[in-house]
Amino acid sequence: MIKLKDLLKEGKKVNGIDLDDYASDFQNYIAKKYKGKSVSMWKLSMDPMSGAFYWSKSGSDVEVLATPYWEGEESVPVDVQNTDTGDYISQNNYPLKFTGDMKKDEEAYFKVLKSVLSKVK
Repeated sequence: MIKLKDLLKEGKKVNGIDLDDYASDFQNYIAKKYKGKSVSMWKLSMDPMSGAFYWSKSGSDVEVLATPYWEGEESVPVDVQNTDTGDYISQNNYPLKFTGDMKKDEEAYFKVLKSVLSKVK
C-alpha cells in the first residue's frame, strides 16, 4: 500500500529539477568517483541491496553509514555503528541543501562527512 506522505514526496522539484532523480544521479557520481578510495583514511563501500554508502577504516570496529540525499531528502542521515556488536553509537541527520551543481553538492557532502569522520575513533 502506498502511503500518502510518499505520494506527496514523489516528484519533489527544486529549481525545476526532480530531487529523486538528482539524488540518484549524485549518488552514482560519488560512487563512481570514490568507491574503493580513501577519504581521511576511510574507504567508501556500498551496500549492494540498498545502495547505501558506508565508510570503513582499516583496523577500526566502526562503520559510518552516510548516503547523500537518502530517499530524496535534502540531508545526510549518518549512522555510526560498531561492526562487532551491531550497536549504533550515534544516529544523526545533517542538512544537505540541494543546489543542482554536482561539484558544489560534492563539496557540501564531504564537508559534512569529514566533520563526522574526524570525531569517530
